[in-house]
Amino acid sequence: MLHTQDTNLQARQAWNTNARFWDERMADGNDFFTVLIWPTVETLLRPAPGEHILDIACGNGATSRRLAQAGASVTALDFSDEMINLARKRNNDLKIEYKGG
Repeated sequence: MLHTQDTNLQARQAWNTNARFWDERMADGNDFFTVLIWPTVETLLRPAPGEHILDIACGNGATSRRLAQAGASVTALDFSDEMINLARKRNNDLKIEYKGG
């Protein structure tokens, strides 16, 4: 039986290893995200200027960027440092603070 720490380490390594693959396919949102997920998130959160939103497990930052484009200030977290690096590369000067691992 694996300890939780070992399981977390394996999950982090898997996301770091596959980060580029995910980023290439997700980019700023695939059809599933754009058509189904984002409209629901936007309706539920109603991001607005002056709000601060925490995006946990942000991946490549697709949701974080959309929240910031709506005017919210975003703190984006992911335990995969490689995902955070890719999110930063796609940021385009939006008001997002990225924190990794």
